[in-house]
Amino acid sequence: TYIQQEENQQFIKGKILFAETVRRNPILKHRHYVRFDEYTINNPLNQIFKALIFELLAKTTSSNNKRRLVTGLTYLQEVDLISLNALIFRKIKFDRLNTEFEPLFNFAKLFFHNSQPGLSEGKEKTFSFLVPVHSLFEKFVARILEGFSSDEMKYSYHQPQLYLGTEKGKDVFLLEPDFTISFNDTVLTILDTKFKYPFNVKGKIEISDSDLYQLTAYAVRYNCTNLYLIYPRFLGSDFEDSLLTEYQLQSPFGEISLRIIQLDIMKDDLSALKEDFKSQITPIVKKELSTPCLDIKI
Repeated sequence: TYIQQEENQQFIKGKILFAETVRRNPILKHRHYVRFDEYTINNPLNQIFKALIFELLAKTTSSNNKRRLVTGLTYLQEVDLISLNALIFRKIKFDRLNTEFEPLFNFAKLFFHNSQPGLSEGKEKTFSFLVPVHSLFEKFVARILEGFSSDEMKYSYHQPQLYLGTEKGKDVFLLEPDFTISFNDTVLTILDTKFKYPFNVKGKIEISDSDLYQLTAYAVRYNCTNLYLIYPRFLGSDFEDSLLTEYQLQSPFGEISLRIIQLDIMKDDLSALKEDFKSQITPIVKKELSTPCLDIKI
């Protein structure tokens, strides 16, 4: 932002104010009273950003967010720290020099008012994007499972795909598990991801009927008795252990084990998360090597 300044100095900078020069410097002929525009980052817009960063630092619990906010402060060291109020936001005007910061300003205003962007019609501009969180979580789990394959076990993503039945000689109801772990083309374990809160209002684990039916269909078609349902760990959850619970389901070909586990996706150490996840799965899979599911060719 450029701020208009007036100074009495030796060097000509900007516009000379002759009347003021004569009045102020009747003897000092080497001095001139000038008016000029000086660039400064200590402007009301940056003052709002700096004040809001301090507020967010006090609220966030994410170490990654804290690190990014502190980085933002390093760029605003020369900016004054002010107390925010609604009037300050109303005084901000945008022109061709600062219009690129308008979406960020509107987000700052939303944070200040504890509001959020919506889909209703309005004049305020913000930047936003929509993410299919289930697909994102599924890919995160795929990243965790990278390197899981070994001489004994093979990890597959969306494979094998099988049909549940036929209709008039045509295959119907394609099944596509999120993840499978197999040995010699024999499926040992099926893992399915769900980005949803696995607890009811009373804090008890509650699996939806549709999820249970889906996993049961996998178990029946793949003749697999070892299933995992994977959820993200949500903030505020009282359950710290990865394994939430284990169900024993009855089927015509034996007992099916369904384990419900959660992943702490907020962990910064991805390697530690991988090891914790593998420690939940590997012993069970190795146990299945002695009592495998029926052959399902991949």
